[in-house]
Amino acid sequence: MPDSTPRAQRQTATPGAGSLPRDDLFQIDTESLASTALGILNIRERRQVRLFIRADISGKFYSCLVFVPRDVFSTDLRQRIQNVLCDELDAHFGDFNTYLSESVLARIQLILRFNGDAPSDYDLKRLESKVSRLARSWRDELQNAMIEGFGEERANNLMDQFREAFSASYREDFSARTAVFDVQHLLTLDSENDLSLSLYRPLEEQGGGVNLKLFHRESQIPLSDVLPMMENLGLRVIGERPYDINAPEQRYWIHDFELEHSGADVSLGDMRDVFTEAFKRIWSGEADNDAFNRLIIGAGLDWREVAMLRGYARYLKQIRFGMSQDYIAATLANYPGITRELVELFRLRFNPERQSHATDECIASLNERLEGVASLNDDQLLRRFMELILATLRTNYYQLAEGGRFKDYIAYKLEPSKVTGMPKPRPMFEILSARRGWKVFTCVAAKWPAAACAGRIALKITAPKCWGW
Repeated sequence: MPDSTPRAQRQTATPGAGSLPRDDLFQIDTESLASTALGILNIRERRQVRLFIRADISGKFYSCLVFVPRDVFSTDLRQRIQNVLCDELDAHFGDFNTYLSESVLARIQLILRFNGDAPSDYDLKRLESKVSRLARSWRDELQNAMIEGFGEERANNLMDQFREAFSASYREDFSARTAVFDVQHLLTLDSENDLSLSLYRPLEEQGGGVNLKLFHRESQIPLSDVLPMMENLGLRVIGERPYDINAPEQRYWIHDFELEHSGADVSLGDMRDVFTEAFKRIWSGEADNDAFNRLIIGAGLDWREVAMLRGYARYLKQIRFGMSQDYIAATLANYPGITRELVELFRLRFNPERQSHATDECIASLNERLEGVASLNDDQLLRRFMELILATLRTNYYQLAEGGRFKDYIAYKLEPSKVTGMPKPRPMFEILSARRGWKVFTCVAAKWPAAACAGRIALKITAPKCWGW
């Protein structure tokens, strides 16, 4: 009577942790059978990877038995092991079957057919080591990566917290080494610092795109809070993937944004620190969220340099310069080289560590660049910025407040007579202060009656304290 038992069930149990396919029992020689059976027996239900290979010369095939921990067994793992063995043994795939029981191990049998007439030479220990690396679970990799990143003692404590915290989707998308870097960001979050971020470029990314990870405690970040910030930074959001990191003591969320910059290719190394600092300042409300922020990536400026230019732009609005704030921001972004030169002129004039005779060279360079501006409106606007910087007598931009931090407002003392198109009456000096959320606050110092000054004073609600010049 023919045997109707399915092939995957035609097993003969061996003592201990494994079983052998029936076909192998009949075809293997006595010495090889004893060696293989003892090898399987010595596994003793331990979570380890073992490989046994039998070459059938007459049939021109290999019978490969692979034992792997059952919790890491998957179709993907079987295919990767199969591909490695085919490459190493100079063979091609023939058939496979799997055997799952109550054991902690799963057994995979791979039938691989010779590419030639004879089997190839191979090193069984080296092959077993390669298969073992393929079969290591993500959590095993995380344990090793944690030890490498934090040291053994702290890694053991962190594994108690994060071993089961990462979702299946996170484990599918990111390696254990990446998880260690993400854990470092998560550990910085507390009640005072509720956001951390990481800017990176995936290895497979060939264009100018970048990815941004946002790390947050407790709850997800609404997209409506983030998208306007991204757009004002000149970034286009291609996609977003949220990951729930559910640790026993704290729940975290990681938002991975796939971004594309509207301009030329982004130099990730040059922009990472500047972008990270600017994003945090905007998120916390210390910096404005508007179109001027395109200059952070597009022109390579930091958030305070953008705030300085924004202050001049708001002053232009106050003196009735006939261009909108959005148009001014777009023009500065369209000429990043000239914008950087304007900032350099400001540095040369007012940075105590940079003041030098190079100012004249910078002005000459600016004039040369401006000759290449085709649009009359753009040329007029950019020259007006240069005039404002040259009309500025002093500023508190580089002054530090208590604690070594920069002051939360930028004040400029100007000589209006040096600015083309300044409306009359013109004061001798004008002091303006720009701060996040303010339009512009202006104090006037002049030798004409107070009534004449009234039209020149614009108050928001409150005035800054005297800056002690």
